Amino acid sequence: MATGISTDMTALSQYSQTESVDTAGNKADFLSLGGNVLSTIGKVITFDYTMFKDYDPGTGTSTANDFAIFRYLLIAIGAVMIVELVIVLRQIISK
Repeated sequence: MATGISTDMTALSQYSQTESVDTAGNKADFLSLGGNVLSTIGKVITFDYTMFKDYDPGTGTSTANDFAIFRYLLIAIGAVMIVELVIVLRQIISK
């Protein structure tokens, strides 16, 4: 059930910080994220967790299991929450 959690979290937390100083002495910090950060955020947003899949060890393929209906419900609830947030923020900004 927890297959792949450690590697996904490692990919999400990989970053490097670079500090630069210009000729006037102003400091600037730059944050570079790892290459898999966006795909990991996509997995979090779409609830792409291993508990919603059954893996076939012989072929390495995954198929949706009986819990996948909860995944689709969570995706729908998340989409509605994002739409509601956009509506509220537009009303706040327009005033």
